[in-house]
Amino acid sequence: MKNYAAIFLFLFLSFVVYSCKKKVTAPSVPVLELVTYSPDSLKSGDPSTQIALQMYVKDGDGDLGNSPDQTQIYDLYIKDARVDSFVGYFFPPIDDEIKNQDGGLEGEILFQLRGDFIFTRDDSIHAVYGDTTTLEIYIKDMAGNESNHVTTGAVYIRP
Repeated sequence: MKNYAAIFLFLFLSFVVYSCKKKVTAPSVPVLELVTYSPDSLKSGDPSTQIALQMYVKDGDGDLGNSPDQTQIYDLYIKDARVDSFVGYFFPPIDDEIKNQDGGLEGEILFQLRGDFIFTRDDSIHAVYGDTTTLEIYIKDMAGNESNHVTTGAVYIRP
């Protein structure tokens, strides 16, 4: 009988310890993950072609969505590996109802990068045979916290 009581007490205490979870808060620095991108090619300078970048984002304090009227800090930054600088883009307004009860924000972003913003290099070989690049992406929140950088695989730019 004592063995059953000891086993029951052990199981009960294990359940109590297991069910008590410390509330873990997400960091205030945004985290970005590249889910997918497609297609992996587009026509140089053609606005009718585009690459869809699907990303997952998580921000512990939910302060994503810089205002174009109040700051020059963009939300999303993309860099073609063949150049030295990033190009910034703003998110559309993010409704406060989307944020969770703890003030955090997480979800998927779908960004369409049009072909009229990507060109082959000007030399004759790339003009004839096309070009290849990768895209480096990160986001920045209202406090200026920069997320990790993610990079696509090869993107072929048709002439």
